[in-house]
Amino acid sequence: GPKEADGKKRRQAAKGGGGGGGEETAARRRGRVDLALRWVHNPKLVVPLPCELEASELHFDRPANELQVFLVRGAGLKVMDKNLFSKGGSSDPVVRFDCCGENEHSTVKKKSLNPEWAEYFALPV
Repeated sequence: GPKEADGKKRRQAAKGGGGGGGEETAARRRGRVDLALRWVHNPKLVVPLPCELEASELHFDRPANELQVFLVRGAGLKVMDKNLFSKGGSSDPVVRFDCCGENEHSTVKKKSLNPEWAEYFALPV
């Protein structure tokens, strides 16, 4: 009945499944990637407008048109390349950014579960 279903949901949530703590458990399995983001106005991306439009009320203090991303590091990433001769393994992580049809990707960090990138990307939006 309804009481049994409610109890089952609580047990799943306590185990990390079905809502509640599921996202936190998934993050622990996959590891973590640290980013620094900044949405800024880049004058190089501005489209020249006719004088009539520049004077209009449509422009409010130059809106942001670029997303700046600083990829810092990864930590505790999931093993993707199993080692046949031991229990361990490694991964060759790469990060891909997709924004408004534009995409960028980081360098590949060979055999690392805790990569350090310190790479900068600028994506027009």
